[in-house]
Amino acid sequence: MRWIVLFLPLLLMAGEFTKVLEGVQKGRLLQAKDFQAKAMRALYLAQKAQNLPSLDATLDAAKLRETPTMYLHLPRQPVVGLPMGKKTHIEGALMLRYPLFSGFAITSMIQKSRLEYLKAKLTKKDLQRNLYLEAARLYAALYAANEEVSALQKAYAALRLSYKKAQGLYDQGLAPLSDVYNIEAKMYAIKAQLASAQARQKSVANTLAYLSGYKPKATQLPHITLPQTSTLLQRADIAALSKELAIGKSQIKLAKSTLWPKIGIEASLKRFGDSIALDGDGYRNADESYVGIGVRYNLFHGMGDMHKIEAAKAAYLAKRSYFNDYVQRAKTDLANAKIKLGALQEKLAWAKKQLRAAREYARLVQGRYDNQLASADELSRAIAQEAEAKAKLAAVRSEIFAQKCTVALMMGLQSFQRAVR
Repeated sequence: MRWIVLFLPLLLMAGEFTKVLEGVQKGRLLQAKDFQAKAMRALYLAQKAQNLPSLDATLDAAKLRETPTMYLHLPRQPVVGLPMGKKTHIEGALMLRYPLFSGFAITSMIQKSRLEYLKAKLTKKDLQRNLYLEAARLYAALYAANEEVSALQKAYAALRLSYKKAQGLYDQGLAPLSDVYNIEAKMYAIKAQLASAQARQKSVANTLAYLSGYKPKATQLPHITLPQTSTLLQRADIAALSKELAIGKSQIKLAKSTLWPKIGIEASLKRFGDSIALDGDGYRNADESYVGIGVRYNLFHGMGDMHKIEAAKAAYLAKRSYFNDYVQRAKTDLANAKIKLGALQEKLAWAKKQLRAAREYARLVQGRYDNQLASADELSRAIAQEAEAKAKLAAVRSEIFAQKCTVALMMGLQSFQRAVR
């Protein structure tokens, strides 16, 4: 029971931050990416249909102005006109077409469509990773603003008490009027800082609410446990670039497909007639069904095909160089982020000591002022310094939280989700 009481606030804060992330996941931007991925999947399935047989049914009808006639020109005989058909011409067919071999063009296009669909899904995950990072930074900023507002409010309340004491001492002739004015001036300065901090607090809260559709209190920061090991290749942006690299390979295959012959077969159940019965017209046979095969092979095209292949290869090499550079830069950024996190941990220890010293000094000056051993200026500065030290400590803690989220998200979306649990 004691363990539950001690850790319940942390569990609540972690749940609050989880709600922020859930809100981000349901946001409009990610929904748009979902629809884009669905569109790419539909295009991929449509492209797969190119590798399947095509079955078409046709029915054509025509009414001729004149009866088809053949004219016989015999020596020393009048021209004789022989009817060759009827004015009504109706054809019906059921045709089956199948691309038997396309030089790997169709399979390359299917593979390219599949990779583009997978890339669209990964792009959505990368956007989710970036939105999570923005949400974490906003949550940390809201926590820091809340702590700053709280510290300034406490400082203002302490100054008000000191102001009343100074007025009482002045009324009794035990303190100069300058002490009253000094504390009053510091009160107005703290009040101005408080107004600025509250405006910043509202602005950050509004932005976070827009991003997640949820308004957290952010009075505490959830605990983040960074994973020990992770591979950068799991990151959505790097995986998307890997798919882009694979698309470049499929482009090379697609360009090379022009060097192969194209083979297709076609079969048709076709009938002809002068009525919808399609039983002939007395001149031509009714059954015109057939089976055919076609081969097309380009022998020369001004070396255009070879140039397209070279262009596809060069584009692939460019993408590969960019991919390698991107991965190396990601590793460097991750290493630098960890270094910054270590520096922030050192800064946190300093901020804690600074707050402890400021708090003890404020207590000392307050006691000295109550015994008329310290000036009002010294008291007001001590109170302001304590408030500033509290705000600095909260700011460092928020920076550490945001930096931990940054490092986890640099390792990948799954690493971040494990770190928040």
